[in-house]
Amino acid sequence: MRKGISSILALVAIFCGGQAQAYKIDLSQGGLVDPLKATTRINYTSPFDAEYNATTKKTDVWLTDMNGSYSGRRVFNWTLDESSGSALWTYNGAFTVAGNSGIRALNIMDSGRLLVGRGNGRVETYARSTGPAGYTDVAAALSSFAVGGAGSVHHMGYDSTTGNIWTVRGAGVNNAGVAVGQYNQSGALVSAFTTAATYIEGIGVINGDVYVYNAGASVYGNPSDGLEGHILKYSNSGSLLDDFAYETGDRPPFHSEALSYDGTHFWMAGYSDGKVYRLAAEAGEKLVPEPGMIILVVSGLLLLAFLRLAKGEAHYRGQALAA
Repeated sequence: MRKGISSILALVAIFCGGQAQAYKIDLSQGGLVDPLKATTRINYTSPFDAEYNATTKKTDVWLTDMNGSYSGRRVFNWTLDESSGSALWTYNGAFTVAGNSGIRALNIMDSGRLLVGRGNGRVETYARSTGPAGYTDVAAALSSFAVGGAGSVHHMGYDSTTGNIWTVRGAGVNNAGVAVGQYNQSGALVSAFTTAATYIEGIGVINGDVYVYNAGASVYGNPSDGLEGHILKYSNSGSLLDDFAYETGDRPPFHSEALSYDGTHFWMAGYSDGKVYRLAAEAGEKLVPEPGMIILVVSGLLLLAFLRLAKGEAHYRGQALAA
């Protein structure tokens, strides 16, 4: 009987970990970084975040200029409007971060602030606003902190439940698995674990869980880890909860980076192709389970466990009376 209850509880844990098995690209868009406005003078883009409003069907998109040496320092803002059934992109403006260190990560923090990770190992806070139709050079960040022990901040996920950030810790390419660390806003390391990913090119945090995009070290001629192009979901203690492969033909291009979650979809930036990609689950699956569905199914499983327990107790009492 106890073995049966354990199996039920294991099913509960697996369900809470996620349901989807694959994702696909359902939208892509290029031309969001104008080379004439970029500090890099090319259209590459990487550090990226987005927020979707299900009521208005509009997405607030923030992305940065980029090049091979990570020297980009300008943040661009666009609105994607799908309220009419088609995708309409509107440019809102841009701003240039303070200082000369390149941008390595970007996250929406809240309704009024953005977090920007820099190549010098600092994470800075900026207002979530731009210079209309052009760009504003920002003299200084609103606040900043240094991330201890991580080196440069390369890819970053903001955890709104704790106020902490997650970033790659140590080498971004490692055949034994890339480590990620959680840091508070004083820059102190809170926790860390090693992932199954051998080349992390994006980190997102959703409801306290950590998602990493694995480009795979094999792109540099190293042995395959069998997980190239997968999004791996971890608990904040490092337990692997789920693994999302890509639908055939729908893996984002090599060097796609900056995994982002807008509240409904995942996004990635295509880096050298200058595009952004929105990812959706295959039909009938979900990349992030809806809380209501989790509660419904978990409640049903717990009820089943209770009924099995009651049945077992009744059987035991029947045996005792027969004896």
